[in-house]
Amino acid sequence: MPQRTLFILSLAVFVTMMGNSMVIPFLPLYVQQFGVSEFGAGLLFSVHAATRTIILPFIGTLSDRWERKTFLLVGVLCYTLSSLAYIPAGTLWSFILIMVVHGIATAVVHPIAMAYVGDLAPKGQEGQYSGYINTAMLGGIGGGPLIGGVLKDLFSMRTNFVVMALLSICALILLGFFLPTVRTQKGGTRTASASLWSLLASRQVVGIAGFRFGYALTNALTWVFLPLLATHL
Repeated sequence: MPQRTLFILSLAVFVTMMGNSMVIPFLPLYVQQFGVSEFGAGLLFSVHAATRTIILPFIGTLSDRWERKTFLLVGVLCYTLSSLAYIPAGTLWSFILIMVVHGIATAVVHPIAMAYVGDLAPKGQEGQYSGYINTAMLGGIGGGPLIGGVLKDLFSMRTNFVVMALLSICALILLGFFLPTVRTQKGGTRTASASLWSLLASRQVVGIAGFRFGYALTNALTWVFLPLLATHL
């Protein structure tokens, strides 16, 4: 059962991340068609990141208390809605609102999937199970831009939005009908035993957070401005 559940979860995460990465690398180029400046494109990704930063602590705590499957379904549903909302959007403010929903989806799916795997993994195999789910995530992230680029060149950027929605719907079906509910390691009644401030008092947590901040910063600069730079080569 754990291996079957891991496979379903990994497949759902793979198709979700693939759909997401089919859109994100090309979004700075797409919004410029509607008069959005490079500053505006950077602002969109800042809104996306700020949304994730704000809700992540709450999502993590709530998922420890209630069923993680519900949160995964909500996250993938937000992916579906945001991908479809990109199609009629045409102003900076409409893109900002969509990026808020998109940010919620990203904040929910990735960490909750990792937490789900933590509950699922047999003792002593946590690293192995985490490796499987990360492979699925990175596989989707790596394959999405290639497929998205081909679709964009052959058809249009709106095709990418439609395909992202279809992949998200596939993930919804997989999670909704085939993913069993896995209770948290303490019967689903865990509470957050450490506050944010107590976590910040830990040197290990601060060090890991600093590394993640630097990594995310360089990642964001690459994802946002590299496509814009490539258009001038």
